[in-house]
Parts: sequence; C-alpha cells; structure tokens
Amino acid sequence: MSEEPRLTSRGYDEGQAPERITPITNLQIFAAACLVVAVIAVLLIVLLKIANTPIPPPIPGAPVAPSAANQIDAIRTALTAGAGAGGALALLLAFRRQRHAENVALENRYSAEQTIGQRRDEAKDQAADARQRRIADSFTKAADLLGSDRGPVRLASLHALEQLGVVEPSQRQAVASIIESYLRMSPDIYDDDLRRAEEGYVRMSAMDILRRCSGESPWLSRPIDLSGASLVGADFSGINLAKARLVGVDLSKSNLRGANLSGAVLTGATLDGANLMKVDLSDAWLNEVRGESVRFDGAILREARFWRSVLPGAQLLGCAFDRHTSFNEAHLQGATFGEGVNLDDVSFYHANLLGATMKRVCARRANFANATLSSAYLNHSIFEGAYLISATMHSGELINANLRNVEADGADFSGTHFGGADLTGANLEEADLRSAKFRGSTMTGTVVIDANLMGADLRDVEGLIDGQLSPRQVAVSVGDPPESTLPGQAEEEEGQEGE
Repeated sequence: MSEEPRLTSRGYDEGQAPERITPITNLQIFAAACLVVAVIAVLLIVLLKIANTPIPPPIPGAPVAPSAANQIDAIRTALTAGAGAGGALALLLAFRRQRHAENVALENRYSAEQTIGQRRDEAKDQAADARQRRIADSFTKAADLLGSDRGPVRLASLHALEQLGVVEPSQRQAVASIIESYLRMSPDIYDDDLRRAEEGYVRMSAMDILRRCSGESPWLSRPIDLSGASLVGADFSGINLAKARLVGVDLSKSNLRGANLSGAVLTGATLDGANLMKVDLSDAWLNEVRGESVRFDGAILREARFWRSVLPGAQLLGCAFDRHTSFNEAHLQGATFGEGVNLDDVSFYHANLLGATMKRVCARRANFANATLSSAYLNHSIFEGAYLISATMHSGELINANLRNVEADGADFSGTHFGGADLTGANLEEADLRSAKFRGSTMTGTVVIDANLMGADLRDVEGLIDGQLSPRQVAVSVGDPPESTLPGQAEEEEGQEGE
C-alpha cells in the first residue's frame, strides 16, 4: 500500500508526485443510493411495528387500540433518518469532490515544476557541453600553437595553457602533461642562432610553469617524468620533484636549491655546475650522474646512491648521510666533505677520492676498501673501525686522525703522513708503508706484520715495540739506506726532522 505523501509548503514531498484519488463509479453511486433506501425501509418497518404494538390501557379492562399518531411519528422518524443518511452521503461526495479538485491542482503544479526542472537540467547540460567544447577548443588551439616555428607564439601558447589550468582545475593534469612532454623534446631542432635563442626563452618559461604546477597542490597526480630533457640553467629552486623520473636529464648550471628530490631517479643525469644546496635527496638514485663542481651543501643524502657517479670537485659541506648512503665506485676527485660531517657506516667502496678533503669528519666503520685516497686530506678525522683494505693512499695526510682498530691490510700508504695519529689496534698487515711518516703517532697493538716499512719515519712513536716487527722488517730497517728510524735508534738531524 502506498504511503501518503508528506505535505509541505508546496502540498507534497519534494520529488514525489501527489497521490491520485480514485474516482467514484456509477455503480458505487447506485449502491450507495440503494443502501440509503434500504436503511429507510428497515427503519420504517421497525418503527411501524413498534407503533402498531398495543399499549396496555391505564384502566384495567379498557379496550386497547393502536394510535394513528404513533404510526405517523414512526413514518416521520424513518424518513428523517433516511434524509440524514442521504445528507451524510451528499457531504461525503462534496468532500471527495473538493479533495479531488485540490489533488488535480497539486498534480498540475507538480507537472509544471517537473517540466521546469527538466528544462533547467537540459539547460545546464547544454551549458556544460558548450563549456566542455569551449575548453577542448581552447586546449587544442593552445597545444597546436606549441608547434609554431615562432618563439613568441610558443611562449603565448604555454601561458595560455597555464591560464587554462588555473581557470579549469579539470584540465590541470593534461596541461602539466603537455608541458612535461614539451620539455622532453630536443631543443636542438633549430639551425639559426635567433631561433635557438627564442627556444631557450620558451623552455625557461615552460620550466617556470612546471615549477609552479608542482607546488603545494600539484597538478599532476603522478610523479613528474622529465627523462632525457635538456633543462640547462633551469630555476627549480624549491620545486617538488619527489619520486620524479629524471633519467639522463641535463641539469647543468641549474638551480635546485631547497628542492624536494626524495626518491627521485637521476640515473645518468648531467649536473655540471648545478646548485643542489639544501636539496632533499633521501632515497634518491644518482647512479652514473656526471657533473663538475656540483654543490650539495646542506643536502639530505640519507639512503642516496651515487654508484659509479663522476662528481669531481663536488662540495658536500654540512650534508646529512646515513649507513645506507653509498658512493661505491664513484669518482670524487677533489671533493670536499665539510668539517663535522658524519660519515659513519657510509660506503666508499672502490671510490676515487684523489685529492679529496675530509678534515675533521667522523667516519666510523666507513667502507673505503679498494678506494683511492692518494693526496687526500683526512687530518683530525675519526676513522675508528673503518675498512681501508687494499686502499691506495699515496702521499695523503692523516695527521692526528683516529685510526683505532681500522682494517687496512694490503693498503698502500706510501708517503702518507700519520703524524700524531692514533693507530691503536689497527691492522696494517702487508701494507705498503714506504716513506710513511709516523712520528708522534700511537701504535699500541698495531699489526704491521709483513708491512713494507722501508724509509718510514717511526721516531717518537708510542706503543711500538720490537716484537711487533718481523725479523725481515728489522733487517730492512737497519739495512742499507733509506732506513726506518725505530724507537731507541739515534735521532736524525734536525733538518731531516722538519722534513
């Protein structure tokens, strides 16, 4: 059974049609009339029967006769009841007629409002379709203009696309994607200098737009992909390139200061002269990147991977590293690691650190196995427990360094200056220590078995005893010049001491 609609100010529930009143048929009217006649007849028979019933006389023995007045009253009462029933039926019919009229009015209003609503919806749909066509038209025209051979036209196209993305959020993904694709295209498609210069300006504008598109509310729902793009001189300071794909990208002379490159992939990228100061490169892949004099000062390099990277002269002052940071097989000639940098557990396996500076750094348990550290400056640094197995360090400096318990068997330290260093418990077995300077250092428990000490300066060394040296070392040290200067031997001349 249908539920009665709840009346509102409109007369019915919003969105619900008023209930229709079932019309009275002729048969129903005839049945009602018969019912009224039947009621009158029944009442008349009953009342006449009552009127004809003799009434006992007040005086016993008097004759009993029906009263004509009583019969007339019975007839009158039956007719009055019948008239009342007819009036009630007429009132019911009038009520239904009124309700039907109201229902018809409500239905008409409902139908009118439904029609208006449908027309309104149709108008909205038509407006939305027109707007979509207009947006698609604008997007297509702006995208087509990017193919123009005139720089100003391409520039206007880029700004039109950006404005379209600002006005229509639904188009931001497409706008960012087309700008991203444009930057991935080769810039060397023009022969004359003027057009190349124009293209340079256009690409700089595209980079600026992309930087704005990657702000707090990125237009792209996926990481940016600029693989293979030429972004020379780009200003990407503060840009959000988290997890971006930048494989083979050219970022020479670009400014990425303060950018977010966490989780980004820069494999094979070119970074000549790039500014990556205070960049977040945590968990980034920088394998085989190339760049001279790249500045990483203050960068976050936790879990960053620089495998086989070529970064001569790199500046890594104040960077944050962790035990997952890796420079395996990297070329870091002349690189500078700032004072106080924590390199604990960082891996430099087989890395080239020729002439690198690591003054006052902390590199406990760092892995320098097979690394090249020739002419490197590692003075006043802590390398306790570090691995320098088979490392090469010709003429390097480890003055006042903490080398306790380092593993450096088979390493080449020829000509290296260990003055004042603490080598307690260090393993220098079979190391090449020719002409190394150990004067003033501490070698308590240092293992120098089979190490080549020819020409080494061991004067004023603390903790080194004759038992630590093999007979062959003793023989070499006291043999033909140049001789090792052992504790207890005569001091050399002051001029040689200064050397």
